[in-house]
Amino acid sequence: MAIHQWRRLLPSSLRLTRHVSLSSSNRRRRVVVTGLGMVTPLGCGVETTWKRLIEGECGVRAISSKDLKLDGFDAETQAHVFDQLTSKVAAIVPSGTNPGEYNEQMWLNSKLYVYGLLSSILKKYSCDDKPVYIVPCWNSTLERSISRGLLPMLCVPLMKPLEMQIGLQMSRTRKKEQYGLHDRGVSVGGGIGSISDIVGAAQLICEKRLRRLSPYFIPRILINIASGHVSMKYGFQGPNHAAVTACATGAHSIGDAARMILFGDADVMLAGGTEASIDALSIAGFCR
Repeated sequence: MAIHQWRRLLPSSLRLTRHVSLSSSNRRRRVVVTGLGMVTPLGCGVETTWKRLIEGECGVRAISSKDLKLDGFDAETQAHVFDQLTSKVAAIVPSGTNPGEYNEQMWLNSKLYVYGLLSSILKKYSCDDKPVYIVPCWNSTLERSISRGLLPMLCVPLMKPLEMQIGLQMSRTRKKEQYGLHDRGVSVGGGIGSISDIVGAAQLICEKRLRRLSPYFIPRILINIASGHVSMKYGFQGPNHAAVTACATGAHSIGDAARMILFGDADVMLAGGTEASIDALSIAGFCR
């Protein structure tokens, strides 16, 4: 018998229904996208990624032993592991200082980087009527340590898209003073976490050096550290959500964020997905 037929047989007192007050007008709330950001194997930024995508470029390339994140092992072990892999290709985010590339120094040592670029950025936008906001990035030992496990996940462009940064800045200032930030939330998920950190920790056990384990090991491997890090960075105190649904994580995170806005749990959600498990153990697992 169908489920809806069973429900008809239940007494009205046992039927479970969902009553949601969306607004004073009892109309469904509209959910809109106000900003985009991408860090992909095709490049850093929405324009770069989309341009290379429609041009038919491929982000998959051949890897070397240096891409396997085995710095803690000797050269012989690294060469042996690389030879044992049946697949030696991966979609790696292009890193560097050229346009469209992911600049690690910009985010891991952002304080010096931002101060170095501040004068040039302000000069560039001084003739515009738009306000200029500088979004600060990681500047503490804890944040830099955690970010190594999340790399390359949180690449928020410094000045673009400007509308999204203005919105975040307003959330931290005027909105905080008037209403607080309980209506701002984050929905960022991941697939599996930092496998390379787990490999490094296991190596300490094999070498009987477990007391050398980093105190940041657990924060690095937690899936929800991404959403938590973003909420702490911008002071968001609304829903904090981290989906873990393999390759569908990004889509589910965006969908969950939309539903939270739709049902009145939040007014603004920063949503997305992140993954960077390109290391020896992860590639070997997918090769099986």
